[in-house]
Amino acid sequence: MPLVTGKNAAIRPSVTSHDVSLSAPLVFVGRGICDKQLGVDDYAGLDVRGKIVVALPDRLPGVPTDVAAHLASIQAQTAGEQGALGIIVLDDSSTIAGISSAFRSGR
Repeated sequence: MPLVTGKNAAIRPSVTSHDVSLSAPLVFVGRGICDKQLGVDDYAGLDVRGKIVVALPDRLPGVPTDVAAHLASIQAQTAGEQGALGIIVLDDSSTIAGISSAFRSGR
């Protein structure tokens, strides 16, 4: 069975190499969640094909913990399904504030 990125495989940095180089535009996708049952699509109106998505690590408010954990665990898969080359999940509050500000101002 062939593996197709975004369909049944996710590309992650090498576990044996310390340096990985990739150059592509960045697109901010909020939490990077798509779930029809919840009525959430953070990718709506965004073209992320061939780009690297930048996502927030926080959970969707008002969603049961187990569902939120599942959605967080498939962020990379969701990005791939949308055509993204990679995903950066922010995990530091000062970085999140700076990146969010830059995206809002268009820098």
